[in-house]
Amino acid sequence: MIPYDYYNPNTAKYVKRTWGKHCNVLLFVSGDVDDELEPYVPVINSTDTWTLVQRGLMHAYRFYADQVDWFLRVEPSSFVVVENLRYMIGQRNYLPSQPIYFGYELENIVTHKPFVHHQSGYVISREALRRYTNASKDPENRECQHWQGYTEGLDIFRCLNHVNVTIAESRDELGNETFSPIAMDHHFLDGYNNIPWLHNLTYHKVPESYAYRHEHASIHIHRTWAKHCDHHLFVSDDVHPYLEPAVFLNLHDKWLRLRAHLEYVYKYHFDQGDWFLYANDDNFVVVENLRDMLKSYSPDELIYFGCKLRTPNGLVFMYEGSGIVFSGAALKRFTLAALTNESICSSKGKGNEATEELGRCLTNVNVIAGNSRDEWQGHRFLPFEYDVHLGGQLNESLELHKYFLSHSYYPVIDMNLPVSLRSICSHLNNINNIYDMYYFTYKVRVFGVPFDFESDHNNLWNRQHLHG
Repeated sequence: MIPYDYYNPNTAKYVKRTWGKHCNVLLFVSGDVDDELEPYVPVINSTDTWTLVQRGLMHAYRFYADQVDWFLRVEPSSFVVVENLRYMIGQRNYLPSQPIYFGYELENIVTHKPFVHHQSGYVISREALRRYTNASKDPENRECQHWQGYTEGLDIFRCLNHVNVTIAESRDELGNETFSPIAMDHHFLDGYNNIPWLHNLTYHKVPESYAYRHEHASIHIHRTWAKHCDHHLFVSDDVHPYLEPAVFLNLHDKWLRLRAHLEYVYKYHFDQGDWFLYANDDNFVVVENLRDMLKSYSPDELIYFGCKLRTPNGLVFMYEGSGIVFSGAALKRFTLAALTNESICSSKGKGNEATEELGRCLTNVNVIAGNSRDEWQGHRFLPFEYDVHLGGQLNESLELHKYFLSHSYYPVIDMNLPVSLRSICSHLNNINNIYDMYYFTYKVRVFGVPFDFESDHNNLWNRQHLHG
């Protein structure tokens, strides 16, 4: 089944003239008639993809269920080797009576469960499509309706999951993907690691390599804010002559990497600092503001700081992308008391729950999650970019924002966080912005403008409320 925009039917026509001839039945769905394609038209003049897909799938089951065992939904811009699809189904002994569907799997960043990426195509068994069709007929069944802000892949997954249809394996015997989520030239020209959304959201992670990030990101950290630390250390899985990172091989899980990195720092660099900052290579850090905050604390205290979150069961942990600061005592206690005790600190992979496990380990050895906000409750460790916090609002329809809002330790007022004038760490959505940030933070001096910290803080807070 191929939904297409009737304003631009040419790509669909190429399908019919090429690989489409290898299908048993070829069904086009559109908003207008076409003499060559002869599409099913559920709603005249419709260009709404969800309408075309939902109606098209139901139509496919109604008219072709007795002719077809498997139903493939693809974009008109796709190229499909139909024989390889048949081969894969046969090799895995999949049956059309099984309630399954499959394709390229992405990760839902809130639930950490997989769903199938619609733009790379997906295959639905006859039984799965029967269940989908029956559920979609019910106008009261909200699980099978389009939700504003959700992609087709998430909408389809929600409905199929509601009727107990499961995702089946689509990779080959070597673990290679058989459905491509991007154009083939991007695989070879850009590579998996240079496509951020793919790298971050792919469910079956490619073993991660940081080598490409040496020049892409880390080198810019080295040239800017890292110079303001007393000492700094890069970690990677490959060598670099300028950055000279500590190299860790065969660690493909976030939690296992985090454990190893912190243990290494304790073993080989503990005598070089009182406080230890763990940051990502897409963070911007104002080191002097960090020093200012830490003046009120002793490195002998069992305490750590960051952007504070909480799970529904009350576990306190720090947001992964906002930097985490450990006192010397906290790092020592974590290494010597937590990492050595499997019952209170797991040595098994935790995937995207790395900082949650870190929070559990630290809590179990009595390390306190400190309050990193300033005296006006302004946040110093920010979960997102400055333009989100200063120029806009958090948006519940965005998965990352939704996750933060549901886990924030502190109340979020009017969908925004008060930002401290002495903010410490934030996220960069474009590494090239780091030079602008560094220039305006460390170099620019505004002539003739006196600095009144309390007055400036109140003005900033008022502006944030106006944006809200």
